[in-house]
Amino acid sequence: MIIEAIAHRYAKAIYAAAAEIDKTEETYQQLSDFVSLIDENEDLRQAFMGKSIVAGVKKAIVNDIFSGQTPQLAQNLIFVLIDKNRENILPSVVSLYRLYQRQALGWQDAELFSASPLTQDQTKALAASLKQSLGKQIQFTTHIDESLIAGCKVIIDDVVIDGSVSHQLQTLRQQLAK
Repeated sequence: MIIEAIAHRYAKAIYAAAAEIDKTEETYQQLSDFVSLIDENEDLRQAFMGKSIVAGVKKAIVNDIFSGQTPQLAQNLIFVLIDKNRENILPSVVSLYRLYQRQALGWQDAELFSASPLTQDQTKALAASLKQSLGKQIQFTTHIDESLIAGCKVIIDDVVIDGSVSHQLQTLRQQLAK
């Protein structure tokens, strides 16, 4: 939990700095590319995440990777994480950065559960309805949950909108039990 709070602070700070110079997408792309590079290259991951490699060597590696790229916000963030021995939170920082970026653009991620696959038109109609009530563009991550019987359930942050038949049956059972 503490690590997540720390990652939030870094993500919020780097996003604010990038927004100030209107370079939010470039900064995200550089950070994301760096994390992907680390994920794909075991030797680089060991060098960057390993505690036996000194900060100066890690910074030289990062400097080589970012040579000639602007803005330098991504590189500077990585340097700060190296100085603070917090390299391991970089993937979380990048994910949270993207979340702040999407929120600033008016986008909201949501989980969509349905008993069977929805058509593209049904998904678009649901997103449009939610946009009208929430004032945000919705991007769904879809899941199939046959236990819903029919209908769907949407989870947006801490809000659950359950229009499934299984939920309606459960509500009816509760009312009849009273």
